[in-house]
Amino acid sequence: EIPVANGAHDVNLHFAEIYFGVPGAGSAGGAGSRVFNIDVEGQRIENYDIFVAAEGGARAVIESFTGVNVTDESLTITLIPITEYPKISGIEIIEPLVAGAPVADAGADQEISLPQNSVVLIGTGTDADGGEISFGWTQQSGPDATLVGADTAELSVSNMLPGTYVFRLNVTDDEGDSDFDEVSVTVLPEGGILAVAEAAPTTGNAPLEVTFTGSNSLGEITSYLWDFKDGNTSAQADPANIFIAEGTYDVELTVTDAGGVANTTTISIVVSDTAEGDVIGVFLEQNPPKNGIAIIRVLNQPENFMMLGMNVHDLQGRLLNSYLPEDILVNDNRYEVPVHILKPGLYFFEIAVNQGEPITLKVLIKN
Repeated sequence: EIPVANGAHDVNLHFAEIYFGVPGAGSAGGAGSRVFNIDVEGQRIENYDIFVAAEGGARAVIESFTGVNVTDESLTITLIPITEYPKISGIEIIEPLVAGAPVADAGADQEISLPQNSVVLIGTGTDADGGEISFGWTQQSGPDATLVGADTAELSVSNMLPGTYVFRLNVTDDEGDSDFDEVSVTVLPEGGILAVAEAAPTTGNAPLEVTFTGSNSLGEITSYLWDFKDGNTSAQADPANIFIAEGTYDVELTVTDAGGVANTTTISIVVSDTAEGDVIGVFLEQNPPKNGIAIIRVLNQPENFMMLGMNVHDLQGRLLNSYLPEDILVNDNRYEVPVHILKPGLYFFEIAVNQGEPITLKVLIKN
């Protein structure tokens, strides 16, 4: 829900697939890996696939919606998941221009580094019919700060903390017509970089797959390090991790610049016990596997569940290895498959079970 003026709007939604089909943990994915429906005030795109729309991974694409009619001063954009969680990179709204209405300009976005912790925002308001203009500044998001001059064209902001602030300037003319514009101010720590960690979902039942985003961190960042606090780490900007056991994980993201300056932040992931009655879950604990061992976990298995065997195929479908359950079983829900002899590439583990169809896992090897 985005507050906007009533009327017809043009809306541009910006997308980029930065995980599936991109070199790294998501390189095995591609078309069909992330699919969702888009609804903008009743205008829909069904079965939207960023990878397909952009003709590849790590490529930007814009979907435009014209004549979006808003009657309740709130623009509703809904992303409905079909496969994996929806992802959006930006929202651009072109406001309708009311004849005779004023035009607000909050000024250019700014970036400062501590110890500087204050800025002056200079806004303007123009009215086509030359009427009187009144000003009103409000803070839309960001850490706490002190505002002075909120009812004037110039807003003084002090006592700012590291983070990104968004301020809105509202201008109103003598006829009661109004317009607004927003400006952002980014405050970096003294080192000049700021770690920003995002995750979805942040709660759920085990096994819980969480997609993390660190690429919105601020500054000239050269490396990322995620510590998921479950024994797994990642050097990707936007990784994913599967949490096996219940508990609260205070996941750490550390970003570093070329000079070795680092900044760390945390985000909490709460994992509940597997819900009673959940379907059987067979998955890789780490992908790509580490230390030459692929760990396969089976959760929520009934008493009569049994793995019958496993075959390893390469990308061309050739059978490379076969394993009996007793060859790879470590305990009642953990299997360890040696992969140190496999060359880097994509492989398929076909697992035969005594209930239902065989289960196929895609495994990315980086030996």
